[in-house]
Amino acid sequence: MNKGIITAIEKAETLTEIIVSLMITGYKNKGFSSREVAEKLGIHKSGMSRIKNGKYQLDLSRFLIICAMTGQNPIELMKRAEALFTSTHEKHV
Repeated sequence: MNKGIITAIEKAETLTEIIVSLMITGYKNKGFSSREVAEKLGIHKSGMSRIKNGKYQLDLSRFLIICAMTGQNPIELMKRAEALFTSTHEKHV
């Protein structure tokens, strides 16, 4: 995981923010741009930006499309996100 994503995960206040960070990592690691992902999701690039910035909730069908594009198992991604969320928030308790 790159340093920017690690920082984003550490600063995440919600589980959704961690899920989005992991998805961004996944599509970048596969060589996809935000524009390509947006096209596959049927949204404008600005819509992808809103998802990345937490201003738009990602629906289940689009979550599954991104997982399929990146070869990520949706259940494993959720488990990983939950573990990261728990570990980062235990530090602050």
